[in-house]
Amino acid sequence: MINQNKDYIIKNGYVYRPKGIWTKNVHKFLHYLPNNGFSAAPLPVGFDELGNEIVTYIPGNTGGFPSNANLKSNNILTSAAKLLRKLHNVSTEFLQDINIDHSQ
Repeated sequence: MINQNKDYIIKNGYVYRPKGIWTKNVHKFLHYLPNNGFSAAPLPVGFDELGNEIVTYIPGNTGGFPSNANLKSNNILTSAAKLLRKLHNVSTEFLQDINIDHSQ
């Protein structure tokens, strides 16, 4: 699937998109997450022959615009809040553990 409004392609369970100067550090973070108890993020796979980053695709719905009425229940909100808290906790640990690469 090619999204005409974005710079990414979803193909065979992977997302391909142009890399940026932040990509190397984002991949470090995405590797760190599942090893530290957070399994709800895509996994970095690497780069294709054009230099695009590749991460695993996670299917699902988002609560973006226009609003999705199915995502407005208290159960969904509570679940999202718990997931966000867990991500926050693991990301705080990541920042304490990692050396960020500021080179391009």
